[in-house]
Amino acid sequence: MGQNVLQTLSEDNGGAIQDPRTRRREVAQDLIAIAYRQGVFVAANGVVSDYHLDPALFMTKPTLLRRLGSLLAEQIDTDVDRIAGREPGSAALAIATALHTGLPYVSLRPTSPESSSSTVCGELHANERVILIEDVLSSGSHALRGARTLTESNATLVAVLGVIDRGEGATEALTAAGITYMPMFAMDELAKRHAVSRHSTSLAQGGQRDI
Repeated sequence: MGQNVLQTLSEDNGGAIQDPRTRRREVAQDLIAIAYRQGVFVAANGVVSDYHLDPALFMTKPTLLRRLGSLLAEQIDTDVDRIAGREPGSAALAIATALHTGLPYVSLRPTSPESSSSTVCGELHANERVILIEDVLSSGSHALRGARTLTESNATLVAVLGVIDRGEGATEALTAAGITYMPMFAMDELAKRHAVSRHSTSLAQGGQRDI
């Protein structure tokens, strides 16, 4: 998204333009402060980790959500027609990004709690160029399902934009599927900069919490 568009939107809201690097650094600090939790957690794919980044914690903070939307908006080219987000996962991020870009959005809603398939909620036309917004990516399985839903709806998936990549296979999985993937932050970067631990293993043990 062009800087002139972002400036216009910010001025319309009476806001000041902040240096993107400063905003990115402050957002990274806030993500760790708000969403990082230590413990023993088990992901749906069986990976055990001693930390968790809870998207619900940072997506329910309006001031942080607004800044995340602005950073995601800066990565979107002018030839994109629409934004998509998964329910309940990344819908709030998609809305925040849509508000910053002025682009319409659609949500991808699971057909049932147990199903891996989704349906498109909202207006989506054939051959539209769509950006899929994700929150925290591990294996990339949710993003792949969202991508499949969009392509099956005859849309063109331009890229997947993520907030945090945990470094547990999402890059490899999405690249193998031929999908452009642009995470805002890598967990390695956040861990090094903010001195937090990150350890994962595929050996599950009893008593862990699911993530």
